[in-house]
Amino acid sequence: MMCCIKKLRWLVLIVFVGAWPSLAPADVSAGQFSQDFLPQQGIWDVTGNYPNNEFDTTNNIDLVLDDKGKITGIGTGTATDSGITVNLVYNFTGAIKTVNDLTRATLTMKISGSATDGSVTLPVKGNIKLTLDLDKVNNILIGSGAGKICVQGRCATVDEPVQFDIPQPMDGSWTLAADLQSPDNKKIVGTATATLSNGRVIPFTITGRYTNIPVTPVTFQARFNLKGPGGTLTFSPTSHNPGGSALTKAKLLGQTVTTSP
Repeated sequence: MMCCIKKLRWLVLIVFVGAWPSLAPADVSAGQFSQDFLPQQGIWDVTGNYPNNEFDTTNNIDLVLDDKGKITGIGTGTATDSGITVNLVYNFTGAIKTVNDLTRATLTMKISGSATDGSVTLPVKGNIKLTLDLDKVNNILIGSGAGKICVQGRCATVDEPVQFDIPQPMDGSWTLAADLQSPDNKKIVGTATATLSNGRVIPFTITGRYTNIPVTPVTFQARFNLKGPGGTLTFSPTSHNPGGSALTKAKLLGQTVTTSP
């Protein structure tokens, strides 16, 4: 009887994994599986270099997204107009998160530098707040920047459109690969990784258990969590999948992932 129950557990485990929401079939073998997620359920790592050359202005910005969704960055800017040369240094802090159905990055850009006409040099300081929403179709962060820039204490208000082209190959798609085991036929343990489209890997530890004993094909269900430095994924029994479990909650790199219905 124990042998039959063990076989039934693995059979249903394979069934519920195969029923996960996706646009590509899962590959399940001996407790291991992989699942592809497209941009509709995407995670964006905005880490990268953002160069911009426009007219007589050159900007070069580097951003880093940490495991919690916090953003830091540095950059430089140079502009020339009417015989005046401006050299600037940028420092960024902020975060990316999900707001309703939007993925939004908010950044504070602190500016320091100088402006000179070749004979007189004046200090430049500024503070700009950027609010940028993710355009998943065009793979850009787009929004506005508002604040003040001051030259030797004389300040001007800034409120301009801003666009960041997210560096390739980041497009929001990602792959989850996991190894589920149940050594005592009750608890679920294992490891998993989420690999983003730019190659970033997020590791997880899996813990959980089977529920609704005695076991039948209808009541056999699994509940487990994937936890790691980059976030958590939760799989729970749902009415949409009575014979197994489905992804019911997910947050990675500060962003909430669209889950199964």
